[in-house]
Amino acid sequence: MSLVIKETFGLATAVAVLSTIMGTSLAILTSFFEWPGRAGFERLLILPLALPVYVIAFVHVGLWDPGMGLGPWLMQYGIHIPVRSFMGSVIVMSMGLYPYVYLLARQAFLSQGQRVLELAATMGMSRLHGFFQLSIPMAMPWLLGGMLMVGMDVLADFGAVSMLNRETLSVAIYKAWFARFSVATAAHLALWLILAVGVLMGIESWSRRRRHYHPIERHAMAHQRQRLDGKFGGLAVLVASIPVLLGLIIPIIQLLVWSRGEWHQISAQVPYLLNSLQLSVLAAVCVVMIALLMGMIKRNQPSRYLRGLIRLASMGYAIPGTVLALGVFISATAMDQLTQPWAISIRYSVLVMILAYCARFLMVGLKPIETGMQRIPARLDDMAATMGLGQLAVLRTIWSPLMKGALSAALILVFVEVLKEMPMTLMTRPVGWDTLTVKIFEWTSEGEWSKASVPSLLIVLASIIPVSLLGDVTSKGALHEQ
Repeated sequence: MSLVIKETFGLATAVAVLSTIMGTSLAILTSFFEWPGRAGFERLLILPLALPVYVIAFVHVGLWDPGMGLGPWLMQYGIHIPVRSFMGSVIVMSMGLYPYVYLLARQAFLSQGQRVLELAATMGMSRLHGFFQLSIPMAMPWLLGGMLMVGMDVLADFGAVSMLNRETLSVAIYKAWFARFSVATAAHLALWLILAVGVLMGIESWSRRRRHYHPIERHAMAHQRQRLDGKFGGLAVLVASIPVLLGLIIPIIQLLVWSRGEWHQISAQVPYLLNSLQLSVLAAVCVVMIALLMGMIKRNQPSRYLRGLIRLASMGYAIPGTVLALGVFISATAMDQLTQPWAISIRYSVLVMILAYCARFLMVGLKPIETGMQRIPARLDDMAATMGLGQLAVLRTIWSPLMKGALSAALILVFVEVLKEMPMTLMTRPVGWDTLTVKIFEWTSEGEWSKASVPSLLIVLASIIPVSLLGDVTSKGALHEQ
């Protein structure tokens, strides 16, 4: 037990630190410097979000592990790449998770605009000195938020850690439930994860205690990027190319190679693709509607009690999917006992899956919507009240046009997250209701990399366009922070 806890927290800490270093460094490169190919890399660096971390993990295992892919050939030259070691797992998972930090750090730096560096110049600071003295400290809450998001994602991860042979609490919970059929043991293990999540949520809340937002003019957001030429420009290209290669290009190429002999089975994957898309769209719409309702309540009745309830309701993202699935399953079982006289059962139904997704990803949809609402001046609400407009009319005529970016970001984020989600789908799906992630898990568990490549590519194809749009949405919604 102690080894599992040590492995879980050690892995989460290491991946969070490496992802933060990578994401912040890349955000600095694309925000403050001009170098060959910067505009293209600015978009490419976001795209690893389109690949589930477990897909990146099984591609690198199948490509570099001894006895697979290039492993035997490399061993002839005495080269061994320990993908399934602790450090190998940290690097592989960071390739898929650094974009969370990159997006937040980039938005933080863009929102500061040129004014921060101009202020540093008036204080007699050099550009470099002003950057470290002002820009980085102002962006620190965003960076810490991204770091904690990655840490919570690792705590919640099931697919990647199981493929990398890391014995974490999420894997232990799944094995206790499905291998040993012990709900009590699974619940006991879940308490440790909830404890860890509580600590991380407390740190995240503390980091935001003095954070305030207000909209700024577009011209104030413009940066005068410093030009990098020669060897420095080449070094910038090299630094940006490494995560793009390891987290995007190599996995996609390897998936295409594996899938060459499997595309004749594409018709068999269509039902799983349709199931995945239906669940993702339904969950995204439900989450955004609930988040919008919560945001309206919080804006119109800003009491400490309501803020606490809304924060409690949105904690699901910090709780691992295996834990939430366990809670939803126990609750659904209790409801089945109540509805037994009417022969109604919801324990294994799509409704339970949607409820589980809403509980898990409510925070993902709520954060952009809250941020969008904070950018709407309160005087517009007062003007609407004097005109006798009801709340729905205000939402339709005033808020919705001003929150297009926030609503789009919320829908995209939830859609992509649900499309890639694995543990809750495995544990709550009805019999015969398989999705792409379920088939990936089944085939990778048996070492069938070629068969798993086709559903993996379908997830990438379904995610890559929404993810590519996400960079534009977040850039246009940049906020100023004081």
